[in-house]
Amino acid sequence: MINYSILQINTNLDDRHHKFFGRSAELALGLDFPPDRELYKEVFSSSQEKFNPEEIYKLLNENHPADFKGHSLSVSDVIRYPLPWGELNLFCDDFGFSAVDFGDEGKIAKLPEFRPGADRTSDVALLFYTKNGKIHPLTVKISDILSKNFVGTTESGGEERLTPGEVYEVLKTFYLFKPEDYRPPIGFIDQVAQLIFP
Repeated sequence: MINYSILQINTNLDDRHHKFFGRSAELALGLDFPPDRELYKEVFSSSQEKFNPEEIYKLLNENHPADFKGHSLSVSDVIRYPLPWGELNLFCDDFGFSAVDFGDEGKIAKLPEFRPGADRTSDVALLFYTKNGKIHPLTVKISDILSKNFVGTTESGGEERLTPGEVYEVLKTFYLFKPEDYRPPIGFIDQVAQLIFP
């Protein structure tokens, strides 16, 4: 079983009005993205047989469990999956889910970019994260991710361990932009489940 919890913004703490705004609206309004972790409260926890955030979205919109204390799952809510090597926090966006990392260090700054290689084994994704108030790129080889080597290369050539959210975003970018015949034979959600979850 895969454990998860639902985090929703506490309106009493939300003086900048993050609640119900997606990534693009937050950035257009000049708000920090993601909202601070301190704004969120846990309203529900449960488990599912296999990783599937869309299934949770459906459950919490169509058939609320008796012990669910929040509103229907909506934009700005977070599904948190605890993992042995960190948390996968999926922000419910206008369309689908975006992985977010809370805290000042390693906050995903903007959408990753896919860079196809000359051959199928040299494809990379560029992640952009905030560190010390500046945006830094992190180069991640798709072949490393698919072989469960969750590291990226910094601007200075050093190696940095990826968070579960960064791995999720790299895989999402890979699936969105890779030509159809290059994709692995299984779907995105199944690929995430195989790679991220023990």
